Amino acid sequence: MGFNITELQGSNVAAIIAALQALAPDLVTTAQKGLLAPDAEAIQAGFIKEATSGNKGLMSKAFAALLENPEAIVFIGGKSLTQNAGFHNSIYRGKYLGSSVSAAQWSDIGAGTFDDLFIGDYWTIDSVNWRIAAFDYWLNNGDTACYTHHVVIVPDSNLLNGDGSTTHWMNATDTTAGGYMGTDFYTGNNSNTGKAQCRTKAQNAFGSGHILTYREYFTNAVTSGRPSGGTWADSDIDMMNERMVYGNAPFTPVSDGSSVPANYTIDNAQLPLFALDHSRICNRANWWLRDPVSGARFANVGNNGNCNCTGASYTWIGVRPAFGIRA
Repeated sequence: MGFNITELQGSNVAAIIAALQALAPDLVTTAQKGLLAPDAEAIQAGFIKEATSGNKGLMSKAFAALLENPEAIVFIGGKSLTQNAGFHNSIYRGKYLGSSVSAAQWSDIGAGTFDDLFIGDYWTIDSVNWRIAAFDYWLNNGDTACYTHHVVIVPDSNLLNGDGSTTHWMNATDTTAGGYMGTDFYTGNNSNTGKAQCRTKAQNAFGSGHILTYREYFTNAVTSGRPSGGTWADSDIDMMNERMVYGNAPFTPVSDGSSVPANYTIDNAQLPLFALDHSRICNRANWWLRDPVSGARFANVGNNGNCNCTGASYTWIGVRPAFGIRA
């Protein structure tokens, strides 16, 4: 469903009101009282006209109607307001999407319109809730740019629960010497099949051809407890870092004025899932993050929602990775 709103003032007010009433009959009226005009950035971008005493209420009703009906496709000035990652990253809905991705959903993901997909929506496949965490999070990033539209998925539950197994440690001993890329989890050394198991579960749920591969910067050296080296590598499914989860890095070492750690990650912003619904961070289980925070410890999320860090050989912390799906 689409409505082409060319202007929000002047001779087409009646048509605008009719379109908005179709979106939200109980919300949209001609009474324009006590409503604020949209922000200056939207005006400068050409999406809406300058607010006047006669149209500011109507414009506010347009945005209010849109929020009441986020699945609607609205055009203002011939430009789509809704068929882009930015719009879909800004609304949390939390709707059950079914037991598989439909052909229409794959098509909308491939086109980057993401129609009727929103943050918090989820598919339940193989008894796992695979929840939408972001749209086009890695687009235009990487030493080789990612140009593929995608949806970032984070499972509600750990794909591997901490149970004392070797597949749940970062390293066989308490060391972060090789950074994330040097861990047993990443390399598969010392019988650690954790990453392989996570990849298989994601591929079984969505199909191997629908798992995004993009370029990521990972640490590969730690000196005196601080990331000292890193490199670009292909990524299809990996642990999140602190910034993706918290929006900041409470334990990751930062510049101290004399040395600069190798924190050159492209994952430098909080995932919209966690920004819009803070409760989604804590799933009542412990799970690893990939940041080395000392010579012995990696970051992790605690089972009570706290920021934490733990020795690399601890086997009672699970794995809750993130990955992208593509058309």
